[in-house]
Amino acid sequence: MNFNVGEAYFAFMPRLFWVELQTRFGNQYYVKDHGEDGAVLDAINSVKICLDRGGCQVVPGLPKEQYVWTLCTSILGGLVAGFAAAPRKEGQFISVGFLALLSPLWGMLFGIFGLAPIISRTSEILPLFKNGLAFSAAAITGYLLSQTVFSRYQKPKKS
Repeated sequence: MNFNVGEAYFAFMPRLFWVELQTRFGNQYYVKDHGEDGAVLDAINSVKICLDRGGCQVVPGLPKEQYVWTLCTSILGGLVAGFAAAPRKEGQFISVGFLALLSPLWGMLFGIFGLAPIISRTSEILPLFKNGLAFSAAAITGYLLSQTVFSRYQKPKKS
């Protein structure tokens, strides 16, 4: 697929939109799965949706590969948050300091790479719910795993 778009359309849909449209619907795998006619019709429907909205920054819709990527980054962010929240001192339930210290890392993994692509491309709630659940489950798993790891290396109590 190749799109020749006039400068007036770049106000509604930037160059990045057209590049993404071309690479999403014009790659050999999409054409093989949906046929040439299906790929062209899907690309036209995406442009139509964006024109009805008054413009788009990204191509609407969430491809499966991109959703799997967002799910993986949500899980990784949850593991980082869970390990960071593990207590380092006796009598501590959550290590708020380490959780805050590593918040840029798990925040980017979960927020920017796990949620933002979904929010910007679709209005569906289910992918957001799944990613939030995956983040929470991974955080709990990381927390529990770190409990067993850190308990091995803690100093024995003095009697």
